[in-house]
Amino acid sequence: MEIRKNNDFSTDGDLLGSVLTVGHFDVIHQGHVRLSRVARDFSDKKGVKRGIVLIDELFADASGFRPRETRVHDCLKHLADFVVIATANEFRSIFEITRPSLILQGLSKFQTINNFLSQNNDLIESFDCEVRFCSTSKSSSNFQTETNFFSSLKRFKECCISLEINFKNLITSLDSLRERRCFLLGDTLIDEYLFCDFSSMSGEAPLPVFNVCRSEAFVGGASVVFKHLKALGCNMRFCTSILGADNLVSDLTPRGEEIVNTDHIPVMRKRRYISDDQKLFRVNFPLYDANLFGFSNRSKKISKPELLNNYRDFDPDFVIATDFGCGFFSSDLGTFLELIAKGKPDHTYIDAQITPSRNGFDAFMRCGILFPTEKEARETSRMLNESIDSVADYFLDRSSCKKIIITCGSEGVIGFDRSSRSETTTKVALPALNDKAIDLTGAGDAFLCGFAISDIQGNSFSESLVMGSIFAGIHTSTIGNSALQRSEIDNYIDHLVNA
Repeated sequence: MEIRKNNDFSTDGDLLGSVLTVGHFDVIHQGHVRLSRVARDFSDKKGVKRGIVLIDELFADASGFRPRETRVHDCLKHLADFVVIATANEFRSIFEITRPSLILQGLSKFQTINNFLSQNNDLIESFDCEVRFCSTSKSSSNFQTETNFFSSLKRFKECCISLEINFKNLITSLDSLRERRCFLLGDTLIDEYLFCDFSSMSGEAPLPVFNVCRSEAFVGGASVVFKHLKALGCNMRFCTSILGADNLVSDLTPRGEEIVNTDHIPVMRKRRYISDDQKLFRVNFPLYDANLFGFSNRSKKISKPELLNNYRDFDPDFVIATDFGCGFFSSDLGTFLELIAKGKPDHTYIDAQITPSRNGFDAFMRCGILFPTEKEARETSRMLNESIDSVADYFLDRSSCKKIIITCGSEGVIGFDRSSRSETTTKVALPALNDKAIDLTGAGDAFLCGFAISDIQGNSFSESLVMGSIFAGIHTSTIGNSALQRSEIDNYIDHLVNA
């Protein structure tokens, strides 16, 4: 890849008709990669080169060019054939030299290029150039994300047809949810989102500086399950600690009668910094540093007698345990779940967070249905390179669990069911319904909700996996942990039926 400053840019004939992508590229993220793929597809068809016009007011004319040049080369070398570092005022000369056939511009910097185009329309028309404003954000409804959405939907629909999914059963399970009672256990977290705009490059080091424009906070962890099920009409009892999240939880249940506040440890806060709808990084405020929240740490955990008393008093139809790795977990929780799983083996759903460090599998090997991620399952089984079938057999052979559902992120989900009398294992694999997810926070919890709602109704294993995928697909289409609404689920099912 060749890097040039604008004043070194000559009239090379091989650059004529190039595809140019314009942007700041301060933090390289997946949105830029998607733009480069559009550029690559177009340039391959036309037989022209791909170029990036890097808008850089600070470094374009600076004498100390080398550090910036090195960083640009490392970050952009796979995205283009050449890069031109220039200011917005130098666009015209670049376009006159390359006479591009296509200009790609991210919507996040829409105004920069739009101002240029409005003032230089004669130039663009003179060489028959196409201009596309395609967002680098996963959340915008541009031609790329719409195409991805409907292609994912059709691929998912094909799997549903092959599995003979009856979508009416999914609707029925939602209708009957108001008659169900769910006993939920786990940690409440606070998920914070700080939305930032790029300001400048730091004078202290070659690092970008961002200004926080706005922030949003959601209850997370097991509270995500509570929000979804309650919004859909399920009767709930939720054992958790809300120390530090009282104001957020009060919005979920104003009267508070559905929450058993164990009040044993401060709520963990996860703060995510986002620019142009892309996550930059996340900061966890750990429990042991509870002074950050103005609370003193507490070591008391909810006991098995307390759990049993609440459980028997509520008499639930099904039990969900999730997100208990931040303080809720104790040996009492493991023995409690083992005890109730004996009475409701098919209706105890556990996001076991089975990692070697937590020894989670040993604690839950006699409990209900497990929902590990592929990473958790492989690390615990120490089968990093074996087939996913072998990983599932590892857990099913060593436990009384009859079902294990392994979530694989953007690759979808694979379920293994050994509940038949023949003890044979049924394997069902589904692609991700939303493989261009905006925010994966809480996706596993949403999937668990959907699966449990369908499974408790007596739907088939495949239908329950489909329902879980629908819940996860909707949840990951926006930023934050908003409660799923019945209308959203009905619309998604309608899209699937008519895809």
